[in-house]
Amino acid sequence: MPAGAKVISAMLEITEAITMGNADNDISVGTSGSETTNGFDFDNTTGAVGVYDHDAINGTWANPLAAATTVAWDVAGTTPSMNGGKARCVIRYTKI
Repeated sequence: MPAGAKVISAMLEITEAITMGNADNDISVGTSGSETTNGFDFDNTTGAVGVYDHDAINGTWANPLAAATTVAWDVAGTTPSMNGGKARCVIRYTKI
């Protein structure tokens, strides 16, 4: 993501089912290394095919980004894991 980008929203599309480690797993997309605190959470994502909306914009992503930001995925929960399947995340932002 470029410096100065103001993140507006994110949608997660799972096109092939993902095997999740547990039903309480959350997929996070955000700043590499701090995805769960700086970015978006897709809470209790079962890994089923479908489109998911984010819960909230967290941390540094709530304001225009101060620096260029590398985006990464993370999964958290009781038994955090994702296996197989295919997904993509579309992030909408504005930048002047």
